[in-house]
Amino acid sequence: TKITLVAGKAHQKHTEGGDFREATYRAVRHGLMKAGCTLLEPYYKFRLEIPTAAVGRAMSDLQARFADFEPESSNTERTVIRGRAPVATLFDYTKEVIAYTRGEGRLFCTSDGYEPCHDQEAVVARVGYDPEADLDNPPHSVFCAHGAGFTVHWSEVDQYKHLEAGVKDASAGEAILPKAATLGRKYHMSDEELEAIMLRLFGPIKRKQYSEPKLIAGDQKEKPTRHRPARTERSMVIVDGYNLIYADEHLMGTAQFSLEKAREELMDLLSSYVAYTKTELVLVFDAYLVKDGAGSELTRDGYRVVYTKGDQTADAYIERMMHELGPDYSIRTVTDDKLLQFSAVHEGISRMTSREFLEELTRIGNEITEFVRKLAESKA
Repeated sequence: TKITLVAGKAHQKHTEGGDFREATYRAVRHGLMKAGCTLLEPYYKFRLEIPTAAVGRAMSDLQARFADFEPESSNTERTVIRGRAPVATLFDYTKEVIAYTRGEGRLFCTSDGYEPCHDQEAVVARVGYDPEADLDNPPHSVFCAHGAGFTVHWSEVDQYKHLEAGVKDASAGEAILPKAATLGRKYHMSDEELEAIMLRLFGPIKRKQYSEPKLIAGDQKEKPTRHRPARTERSMVIVDGYNLIYADEHLMGTAQFSLEKAREELMDLLSSYVAYTKTELVLVFDAYLVKDGAGSELTRDGYRVVYTKGDQTADAYIERMMHELGPDYSIRTVTDDKLLQFSAVHEGISRMTSREFLEELTRIGNEITEFVRKLAESKA
């Protein structure tokens, strides 16, 4: 989703801090109310291998699960079917395949983006969401008259607006502010560009960049009468667990069948990493979609594993940790979330993508293997 700011105007007397932020939130909601919303749902791309005798049952099941599919290959014994289907209808189909093929069928699924929800009306009705009653995200606008603000219903905003947006009718084939659209496409920024923006907005970054742990002590030669206890700057790595799982082909494949097994394999990898590097590490798993999840935290092989609460994303938890740890920590974040990476640049925190960290895990794994080999040779 791309949202472009096309117009804005402040008043010297009546505009106060936070007004533009609030106006932006309300403008987005107003736009959604005018344009209408389409509910999206995640889709799987699947490959189904079954005995040819079970093809009729499989095709009937897939049609009932709103799948688009076609046979890829077939002979007298085996048939392969490929297609796409909503995750909501296909996630539990593996058990049925195993049952009606007597263990001879196999279903392989991979994430394949989002499509309009196959039963949007039923989902919306079941949730019972009323956008006009949402006090946290109101669609109505606030206007000012005679020094006081008043609320205008979203359907009447166009009658009160006093600033043209400059947006041309899309039906006439005209582009919407070509200059702004061109700028919007250039969203890939280097670390240097991100840091320059944050410096202009918030001033110099004071937090130290990531470095290897080092010993910091007072200068006893120049000030022999003032002894300060030596302290160690602690190194901390904060990892978004599901980002890492879905960035690795093996772990992603495991997750299609058992997310719990994929988490266990990732935690085993990180156990070796922590033991070898002596780095403090926090592994965060997102439980945002778990209804009424209380969240939990455990210690495994010397590092922390956190499952967030049901209403909290891993990104929100990691961002809060970055603010709370303080200057005694040299922090690295491992995440693919662009906003969180932007926040890390502002905090002066080193950031890594999941693929970059997987490369580091591979390098550390090779070093461990070489160390064990040399140790075995020395004892031989």
